[in-house]
Amino acid sequence: MGERCGCHSIEVEIAGATVRIAQDASTAQITAVIRALKASS
Repeated sequence: MGERCGCHSIEVEIAGATVRIAQDASTAQITAVIRALKASS
């Protein structure tokens, strides 16, 4: 998925998909990403 940014972020890998969430993401955004990943696995 390209180069990693130098910033701190959350990285989640489920079923071969890697998602990086920026450090300034809101709680709602993080929750939505995790729910979507769980639903697709």
